[in-house]
Amino acid sequence: MLESKNKKVLALAPHADDIEIGMGGSIARLVQNGYEVKIINLIIPCEDVFGQSSETAKKIRLAESVKSAEIMGVEMETLDLDPYTFGYNRETTKLFDQIIRDFDPGHVFMTWEHDSHQDHQALARIVYGATRKNRCSVYMYETMIPGGISTYAFRPQMFINISDHIEQKKQSIDAYKSVFGNNSIAEAIIGRASFRGSQIGVNYAEAFEVVKEIIY
Repeated sequence: MLESKNKKVLALAPHADDIEIGMGGSIARLVQNGYEVKIINLIIPCEDVFGQSSETAKKIRLAESVKSAEIMGVEMETLDLDPYTFGYNRETTKLFDQIIRDFDPGHVFMTWEHDSHQDHQALARIVYGATRKNRCSVYMYETMIPGGISTYAFRPQMFINISDHIEQKKQSIDAYKSVFGNNSIAEAIIGRASFRGSQIGVNYAEAFEVVKEIIY
């Protein structure tokens, strides 16, 4: 799979559910193949479409993220950052400098830099800064679903076959009942995995843009 003697993988998500959407199947496969995988969720969403916060909604989403991590068989940490102060700046870059220094990953996965969500864009810029010392490979997983439409196109250079792990991906998404319980978004996510799989001749795959790949 990933080319490196360092089999530590750090997967960063702006919100609890982004990893499952972008690379839930890949996470499950990496774990099965002996990689030490750690997910870090930055923000636990707790607002409705009108911007009203709910501590109950936050507790539900946090519990769902814990269940999802168990399904994928991975360690999950939540930073619970304030979404109104989170952004690309010296303070947050310093925080992720420390996270990367402490965990010392060989591979870092982050959000797509051209995602239409401001938190996703901010995380990408932060990770660029925090991985500037070039000791780890960096990849961007595909944009969220649902997501805004932009003039940029996602151009993947790496595909991971998740055909044997599509059920774990489905179950990890289904764990977020408060998000996907009353809509067809989960079907769209699996449909995209089917499309990416058809591009490489398998049933299901997840796609990534490669920022840098370092092989020691």
